Amino acid sequence: MADPSFAMLRDNDPILAVTAVKLLTEFGRIDDAELLQTLKHPSAAVRRAAIEHFANRSTRVSAWIHVLLTSEKAATDDTELTYMARLMMKNALEKGREYRAARDLIEENPGIPSKLPITTAVFAERVADVSLAVKTPDAAEFLLGHLTRTKLATPRAGEYLRHAALHIAPERLPALAALLTTEGRAPARPTSTGEASPTGTTPPEDPGRAGALPSGLTLPQRLALADGFAQALRQRGMRLPDEVAAWTQSVMTEALATTDEALLKRALESVRETKLDAKYEPLDRIIKDPKRTGPIRAAALEAVANLDLGPAALAGALADASSMTLRKRAAELLAQMTGNKNVQQTLLTALPTAPQELAVAIAAGLAKNDASCAALLAILESGKAAPALLRNPLVAAALEERPQPLRDRAAALTKDLPPEDARLDGVIAKRVEAFRAAQPDAAHGAQVFAQQCAVCHKLKNTGGNIGPALDGIGARGLHRLSEDILDPNRNVDPIFRQTVIETTDGQTFAGVNVRVEGELLTLTDATGKPVSVPRAKVKAQTLSKLSLMPTAFEQTLPANDFNDLLAHLLRTPN
Repeated sequence: MADPSFAMLRDNDPILAVTAVKLLTEFGRIDDAELLQTLKHPSAAVRRAAIEHFANRSTRVSAWIHVLLTSEKAATDDTELTYMARLMMKNALEKGREYRAARDLIEENPGIPSKLPITTAVFAERVADVSLAVKTPDAAEFLLGHLTRTKLATPRAGEYLRHAALHIAPERLPALAALLTTEGRAPARPTSTGEASPTGTTPPEDPGRAGALPSGLTLPQRLALADGFAQALRQRGMRLPDEVAAWTQSVMTEALATTDEALLKRALESVRETKLDAKYEPLDRIIKDPKRTGPIRAAALEAVANLDLGPAALAGALADASSMTLRKRAAELLAQMTGNKNVQQTLLTALPTAPQELAVAIAAGLAKNDASCAALLAILESGKAAPALLRNPLVAAALEERPQPLRDRAAALTKDLPPEDARLDGVIAKRVEAFRAAQPDAAHGAQVFAQQCAVCHKLKNTGGNIGPALDGIGARGLHRLSEDILDPNRNVDPIFRQTVIETTDGQTFAGVNVRVEGELLTLTDATGKPVSVPRAKVKAQTLSKLSLMPTAFEQTLPANDFNDLLAHLLRTPN
């Protein structure tokens, strides 16, 4: 007589089917093949129950490849199902013996293994993909083997190399370095036309030089490899081996010369934290090129700031009238270096003629240490710049950390000025009144949000995660929304207060989401980019009362754009 539980297993009623999965697995009446078929059930609850019970039966990596493939084919819209399959496969791989089993399958079955429905190459790539979540030396060794077999030609080679370099045993790092340098000297593979593989640049004439094409890889692929290895070693507090450093430098400087803007953005991100003197000239050309976009030039500024010649490049950008974006970013970066007397003088010289938003960035930077703060107050006392700068929250917060005599001088300069809160109350009231009389364009407001806000805030699943998500923000109402935009430090959630890090060499960094990554302390700055500081160089770490959100929207956001943005936000009450 047939077991009625099997009929229940195929029933469209999810309660009956889940009950059948539990009964059949509990009494050992169902095999792997039947459970895999259950992953095709129309109910998500049944599919997930099958995966959970599969985990109790088998931890073999080959079995989990079956589960992963089946879950992907059976439910392309059920991302949670695929996530569960990957998570349980990860759990299996965390047991070192499963990597040995995976290697055995790959090495013994060069074609299509009888135990798997896919080729060895696809099987190896699936295991490598999930291995990015496994932080063990075994995972690193598997990835090293995978990169060696594929000659670095796998699409995610940069990620695999970084993960392997982070978690492999120290004595095995030379093997990863040797893989890079060996493949780096391999000649580019010819295409069917007899030409070298495309790279976005002219192929090197000498295939033996340090930056030669690894087995015909494209420039984006080589950049990902160089960046991945460099990131991992920085995180481990290690220097790049000389041979690898030469190859990495060649690849990164080659990428900075590309005409492909998307690749250039990646190159700028890659070189930002590297201290390669060779990057100065290409970065300087980008900074000085008025045809480049403001964000590209600002990214080049960020990348040049850590070099000895960096302050000079920043000073030039501070005086460049062609881009306010560039000037403001230069001021913010110079403000991190006010322990340097030459930098102090650069900022002091620029302050008297600087527009308001630029003057605030300069004053906030100068107020961060005693000597430059005293010089700032002297400029204000002489009447060359407006004392109202001291009322700005960014400047006022820095002043709170200065000795009492400096605070007394600041107080004397501002005693006859209205409090900043009262001034902003008046600005907010005028903006609210203007909005009510306007005919705003909410559709254009969505574009303003994408340009001004989305780097930090998520709305309707679009945007960044630096600041709070804004779904439902319309429920706050017109006045509170205006207040939050124009005075972001008035109502700061403690979770989103910025942390200020001071270093032993006089630099200051501010951001959120501070975390320890090996030998580095990393935070996310106001542009959404990670900034890493060697932990050994951290002098002080302070939680500020301020938000990371800029206070300049009063000056930088035109009235029509402000009204359109408000209209866009107010129509999202739920």
